Amino acid sequence: MRVSAILAGLALAVVMALALAGLRRLPIFGGRQAAPGTGVAPPQVVLTVTTEGDKRVGSDLVLLFSVSNAGQTPVKRLHLRADGPWSAFDVRLVDVDGSFETEGGMGWFLLGQSIQPGAGREPIVKIGPRVAGTYHFEFRAFDGDLALFDPSGRPATAVLDVVIGP
Repeated sequence: MRVSAILAGLALAVVMALALAGLRRLPIFGGRQAAPGTGVAPPQVVLTVTTEGDKRVGSDLVLLFSVSNAGQTPVKRLHLRADGPWSAFDVRLVDVDGSFETEGGMGWFLLGQSIQPGAGREPIVKIGPRVAGTYHFEFRAFDGDLALFDPSGRPATAVLDVVIGP
């Protein structure tokens, strides 16, 4: 009985500490957002992605992103969470000085770029398809580990479906 009371108290303390920190988890998108009522307007980001290049195995396929900040707060460290079949692709280049990391089958383009209000960035990612097929990717914008949203309040997300030939 004592152990369960201690665990319940510990769980309550953790929940209260998170509430006091002014942050809440977004389990669907794996990030955090500023809590309502903090007085800080979050950035409002519009994210799109297109492709350029040959869509065949062994070729270079370039992902062209467009990220614009329609809000009044700067984005400090742009990161893109990249859900997709990364085992079928080689990531050859992430913008000029970015990197690509995987965690639990999920990819992250760590761009580290800042975007001032009213400004935009156009990062590029070069990938090499290794296996023919139809692939679905979803990209979500983050400021570090804070989830970013578009002006309508939805997660800043871009979707890409691509067919890779032999």
